[in-house]
Amino acid sequence: MTSKYTKYCKNCQQETIHESTSTSHVLHLLLSVITVGLWVPVWILVALSNGSQGLCLTCGRKVGAFGSGSGGYKDAAPNPGTHVKCPDCAELVKREARVCRHCGCKLSPQ
Repeated sequence: MTSKYTKYCKNCQQETIHESTSTSHVLHLLLSVITVGLWVPVWILVALSNGSQGLCLTCGRKVGAFGSGSGGYKDAAPNPGTHVKCPDCAELVKREARVCRHCGCKLSPQ
């Protein structure tokens, strides 16, 4: 499961939307029971790592424990030459896209 929140991005130098994954505690509890507690240290590391990591959706920079600013770049920042707004949900999608990845709306070629 992912969650989205606003946070200051050092790369973009502004408040941007970040996305992070959450830990599946039920799965880790089950694994801990099956392995008679040997999985607990892994569970703790995963929970700490997921809680501190995030991905800037504007520039693609990973922030947090294992992605503290090095690399992590997806594509260049969206601009009118590379991205268009979806007519249904108004999210930015690549100009070449045929279907919006956010809402599933069929797009006409630009």
